Amino acid sequence: CVLNEKCGGKQISVVDPEKCVACGACFKIGCPAIVRDPSLTAPSGRPVSRIDPAACIGCTVCNQICPCGAIATQPL
Repeated sequence: CVLNEKCGGKQISVVDPEKCVACGACFKIGCPAIVRDPSLTAPSGRPVSRIDPAACIGCTVCNQICPCGAIATQPL
């Protein structure tokens, strides 16, 4: 939860827009760091997800929930 400290401050999650199919699974966890990126769309025409690096605490819950493996961690 973004109300907690960053998880060690060593990593954040990022979305690979080429893998994201805009299924919406990541939005179901309710993380405020996950937003829709209207500048990028999936083949379905829906906007892909993007993670706000300032709001991401690196908990990796979104990485675990993404069915297409479009979300991964990257070091800060």
